[in-house]
Amino acid sequence: MPESLPQRPTHRLLIDQPPRMFQPGLAMAVGLSEAIFLQQLHYWLTRSQNERMGRWWVYNTLEEWQIEFPWWSVPTIRRIIARLEESGLIISSQEFNAYPTDRTKWYTINYGELAQKGRHAPSVGIDGSKLAE
Repeated sequence: MPESLPQRPTHRLLIDQPPRMFQPGLAMAVGLSEAIFLQQLHYWLTRSQNERMGRWWVYNTLEEWQIEFPWWSVPTIRRIIARLEESGLIISSQEFNAYPTDRTKWYTINYGELAQKGRHAPSVGIDGSKLAE
């Protein structure tokens, strides 16, 4: 009788679902929380059907963003978005809403500004070490 394989180890805090991933160099260039948010926004922009003014846009309320990032509070998400807006890395608008009372914000990444910041970000190896330029 063939020997049975051992049961695969599992733990409720280890990844058994799609992870949130980002480049370490991005985190070094813009900050960890900002990198996580930008990467998820980029993910949704690549799937967006909302083209306005020559850009793809994603719209969400802060509460909807919290569904994406349940470990952050709504005030934390608000601060992350504000930092990204102030740095010019994301552009947000409410002008695409159908009703003037709708406060939902639309978001897109300023890829040109991201490219500028990326030029100064070091390349990072899998172990976190800085790679030669």
